[in-house]
Amino acid sequence: MRICSAPTLNRSGPALAGRRSGPVPARGLVLMELLIVIAILSMMVALASLAFTPRMLFSNTERSAQQFMRALKMALNASAESDQRYAVVLDFDEQMYALMPYATLDKDQILAEQPVLMTGKFHEDFQLSYVRFDDAQDTRNWDVSQASYFRVWLMAGHGGWQNGAKIVVLDREGNPYTIITNRFSKVITLLPGDMDILEPVENVLF
Repeated sequence: MRICSAPTLNRSGPALAGRRSGPVPARGLVLMELLIVIAILSMMVALASLAFTPRMLFSNTERSAQQFMRALKMALNASAESDQRYAVVLDFDEQMYALMPYATLDKDQILAEQPVLMTGKFHEDFQLSYVRFDDAQDTRNWDVSQASYFRVWLMAGHGGWQNGAKIVVLDREGNPYTIITNRFSKVITLLPGDMDILEPVENVLF
């Protein structure tokens, strides 16, 4: 009886040897390609961060500015709608502000007797720099070396603000923003930069 046997593949034969003779990818080349991809992704992330960071800083500054402007609007509206006058007090030493009523121009008496209705803090994204009034008073020119505290009063009455003012604040990078109150208008504006206000005017009835 004839027995047929199928030919078997010799694993050590020339067929396998020929299969191994092709080019083999170098591990160093694969690693270099991976490093290039990582570098490109890092550059893209860095560029995105540079584009996003200024907007994020402005958002923090703008958000704090809006809270401060809310206190100013509350003082102005409450004075117009009631028999009480209100002031927003800026404390340069403590870097904070407070909304409070007043019935006298004696500021020490106001602080001793009147309740504080609202407070807020200045911070690294919203730093209080200086205040200039429309009658040419400028806190940068004040001699505060003899004072025990350094405060500015933004006082509102039935007819509006006692004085118009520009309040300059700085963001984390030192960029200025200007908040403007106008004694003849209830509009309170926030503008980027250190903006000018109206020329000094004579005091009007308050």
